Amino acid sequence: RGGRKLHAPVIVIPPAHGKRKESTSVLAQILVESFARARRDVVVLRFDGVRNIGESYKDPDCREPGREALRSSLTQAVDDIHAVIDYVHSNPQFSPSEVVLCCFSLQGVPGRRAAFQDAGRRVNYLIGVNGAVSAQEMIRNAAGGVDYIAQRASGKHIGTAAILGINIDGDPYADDLIRSGLAFMADARREIAALAIPVTWFLGRHDAWIDPATIREFMAVPTTAPRELIELDIGHLPLTSHEALTLFSQIVRCIGRQV
Repeated sequence: RGGRKLHAPVIVIPPAHGKRKESTSVLAQILVESFARARRDVVVLRFDGVRNIGESYKDPDCREPGREALRSSLTQAVDDIHAVIDYVHSNPQFSPSEVVLCCFSLQGVPGRRAAFQDAGRRVNYLIGVNGAVSAQEMIRNAAGGVDYIAQRASGKHIGTAAILGINIDGDPYADDLIRSGLAFMADARREIAALAIPVTWFLGRHDAWIDPATIREFMAVPTTAPRELIELDIGHLPLTSHEALTLFSQIVRCIGRQV
């Protein structure tokens, strides 16, 4: 604005699993409009994941429809978040007064890992929206009880699998989750305990893919940093305008209060 570099809160919204950045455009618009009404500046930054659907890099043999996410991984999603945070702190347009990381669905897993690795240096607030905290449970629930992670851990071959509706090369995907500590609840508990920034997690009481007991356990891990669990009468995705506005207004309220 007027040629000056903007100094404002930055809200980073990674794409949910199998989604493009457009999937959170309504939330982004609500955030910008809400801050504008309060006469406050804000930056909302969305992006597409590498080796995933959308406009970011894909291997040449994975650019046909249906193959875009074949070589995707959650460790790549962690790297994507770190790359975006690098950009947030080193670009000519804006500088962050605070950084909020807002992660939906399975992206909650790389979100908690990226925040843990950051150790409070550049990310100031983490929000999970109907988010998983470890990959195994959500993938199993979304696959109708088929536990790809357990199968792979026991040495079985998975092959190409539809994980949350997206075709993925199952063996390297599961190997990556197990090797990197993104698959199981024990790693999520250890990392949330060490995460010294405020964390808010939204839980849909009717979410068939997320076990409420798991999220309550995750958010109840003893720590000195603020924790807030917000339970809403919605499923994994808001299915009506009323549900969407209820969820988005709560997200805006939490971010506004924090920054």
